[in-house]
Amino acid sequence: MTPLILLGFSFCFCATNVGGSVEVVSNPGCDAECVRLNGRPDIMYIRSADHNSSVHFLLLATGNVTPSLLAMHSSSPTAHVSINWNSLASSPSKVEQVIHLEQVTQSYGLVFLSFVDFNLTTKDGLRSSPTVDRSPNSFRPHYFDKGTWRLTESPVGNSGRISATYQASLAFHTYNGSVQIKVLLRDDRKSLDLEVTLDNFKTEYAHGQFGLEVVLSSNMSVVPGDDYMLTEKAVGDSRQVRTVYLGRRSNAAVDDVSQPAGYFQSTCHASTASCEPTLDIWRYNLTKSQNRRLGGTLVRYFYGERMHQQYAGLGSMTLVMERWSLANKMLPPIGLRLQRITFHQSSSHEVWRGSFGFTTELPQGTTLTIRTEPPTESTQHVKTTARSVIHWIFEPLVRLFFPFSPLSSSVD
Repeated sequence: MTPLILLGFSFCFCATNVGGSVEVVSNPGCDAECVRLNGRPDIMYIRSADHNSSVHFLLLATGNVTPSLLAMHSSSPTAHVSINWNSLASSPSKVEQVIHLEQVTQSYGLVFLSFVDFNLTTKDGLRSSPTVDRSPNSFRPHYFDKGTWRLTESPVGNSGRISATYQASLAFHTYNGSVQIKVLLRDDRKSLDLEVTLDNFKTEYAHGQFGLEVVLSSNMSVVPGDDYMLTEKAVGDSRQVRTVYLGRRSNAAVDDVSQPAGYFQSTCHASTASCEPTLDIWRYNLTKSQNRRLGGTLVRYFYGERMHQQYAGLGSMTLVMERWSLANKMLPPIGLRLQRITFHQSSSHEVWRGSFGFTTELPQGTTLTIRTEPPTESTQHVKTTARSVIHWIFEPLVRLFFPFSPLSSSVD
């Protein structure tokens, strides 16, 4: 019997136009001819505008992809996202930009890459990050792109929700578990609340721990030693961070408060009494295998060829730009990093909460820092309802049947 991965999605949204305009659109600009295109993914679009600017969120709802979000800021309050649906459907593997926005000032991507199960390593009795060698005997990622999402355009009962199903087959032995991802537009209309719930999983290791791997992207390039800015909070002697600022790479104070900062934040791990942050301090270059898994995500559809990371080993931004200009590229390559979220346990019920989007305020009581030294080469391998405007929920439910026998091939 062939096991299946099942992923269900539901969308619930309503809008009240108070204090600004908010729109929620399914497949913006997709006409009757576009609907008939084979291979066309479904994209949900949220647009929020005030008198001076606009914020845009996209969510990729279906396709042979991993769950992905895109957050964009435009200096134009009348800006709208446009999508080249013909190119998107006809050339799903071609690297070109098919999503456009007028007067875009900032853009950031978030991709939920995998659920990970890894063996606990210790140093002086303290828990540490996942083992750096990523061998099948100590670290196993279960990627979320193992299947095809299909969106059913029908309500669920009388709720007005839209449902979808994702399924694919896996080999080896199985264990029944589920992952649920919720996304909710916050009151500020500039950011999203995130909640990831894992139920009924069992580690395959003697000292196993669970976690997530997400990919963070920024319209600003990053190089080793000059990584995304972050706020840091110490937990014992283990260095963990609460907030990663995606668009800033210095310790300078925020001078222009009218320009929001892109950020990704870990706010709470519900199964711990103190709700400590769970982000690893290091953000890693992606392997070739991981980069290929972004081919059908919003990151690729918006940035196109800019997501190529062939320069990742270069030590300065000057070298990056020189390498890029030699290839006759105009816009710089984007910043692309792998962020690990570790739960430090393997409970049968795990809930992680965070947020993603734009902010003009720094968290109170935190210290801005920057990564001072890059990892070594070996290390690199390794609920608030929106009351005044909108209540929008995206709930993917993944039914995962993971193999628990040793892998037949290594994980790169």
